[in-house]
Amino acid sequence: SRIGNFQGDGTARHAGPVGSSSRFDGDVALLSDLLRCERIAANSPALADGTDELTYGDYGRLAGQLAGLLIDNGVEPGDRVGVHLRKSVFSFVAVHAVIRAGAVMVPLDALAPVDHLVSVIDDANIDVLISDGRAATLTELAAAGVRAVVIRSSRAVEIDNVDMLSWDTLDTLVPRDAIPVDPDDPAYIIYTSGSTGKP
Repeated sequence: SRIGNFQGDGTARHAGPVGSSSRFDGDVALLSDLLRCERIAANSPALADGTDELTYGDYGRLAGQLAGLLIDNGVEPGDRVGVHLRKSVFSFVAVHAVIRAGAVMVPLDALAPVDHLVSVIDDANIDVLISDGRAATLTELAAAGVRAVVIRSSRAVEIDNVDMLSWDTLDTLVPRDAIPVDPDDPAYIIYTSGSTGKP
């Protein structure tokens, strides 16, 4: 897939030119490509979703700050982090941040039934969740063993025995560089819809 504008079919396209000096045609295939864009095209549009738009510089900064929040709260290389966000520029930021922290990203469909999500959280041994879900949903998901939730919401949410971390604190954090990982380390785990039974 590509970094850029969200289309009706769920694909993404580049939001604008990255500059003629970059030898870049708009495709961002690897984390190293994205990190290079942060440096050589920091002010060029990277992502747009119809509501929000981020430059490569903003995108890299937010991903680095979120990675720092994850690391500061105990996420280590190889840990599984669930991304439970509606499609937006910020869901892309979250995916990049998890990988930047050296962790394994597990996408969770924001529209899936809670019992499906609980099954995935339990099976994948997800320890930390990044979510914009409702309080009732988060309470059920956290009961599957999640110890911390990064909440992207204007609503205050409290869950017993779960560290609630606010996305709104990111601007106060220094962006972290990408954690070095082995090329053979897993980057993500994807589950099927579970239409024939268990995901």
